[in-house]
Amino acid sequence: MQNFRIERVYAGFWARAAAFVIDCVIVWFLRLGVRFALFLSFGLFSDKNPLDNTAVHPESYCIVEQMAKDLGCSVAELITSKELRLKIQPEKYLTPTVGMPTLKDILQELDKPGRDPRGPIKIFEFDKNVRTINDLREGMELPGIVGNITNFGAFVDIGIKENGLVHLSQLADRFVSDPNEIVSIHQHVRVRVLSVDTDRKRIALKLISE
Repeated sequence: MQNFRIERVYAGFWARAAAFVIDCVIVWFLRLGVRFALFLSFGLFSDKNPLDNTAVHPESYCIVEQMAKDLGCSVAELITSKELRLKIQPEKYLTPTVGMPTLKDILQELDKPGRDPRGPIKIFEFDKNVRTINDLREGMELPGIVGNITNFGAFVDIGIKENGLVHLSQLADRFVSDPNEIVSIHQHVRVRVLSVDTDRKRIALKLISE
């Protein structure tokens, strides 16, 4: 009889303990649900990059991120604050492959937050026969995309690791002082391979007039 009472006491204890644990779990899930709803409501639980809502090319995201870091703000704050953008000194971000025209283009696109003027993505294909720099031959004509513009020409993505350079003198059959007169960032173009230096990974191109 005594053993039966002890068993009933233990049974009651474990029942109350189980109920307590279940209640705690339910409360935890409810709190988590509220927090999740708040995250969704305020857009804090999103992995979408704020720059995806602009016309800044993904390859230039790192430049904007560095600008924001230098100003001590987030990318989102930089996009929405004209005051912050006016503090940017574009010359600080010049590199051998990133020229002032590209930086000016980036800053112009940051002035248009909330919309992406690039429009629908056009169908574009690189030459399937060119996979590495070793596949290139002088005289080949290839489709490409202008990825960067500098004072001395434009770098064109032709579908391989290395970008080709269309020198200022190869942009047109006339004198060109500003590459932006001929090409623009993200423009689809056709180019002719002038020379290939596999040792230094350099490709010289000529823009083909359409």
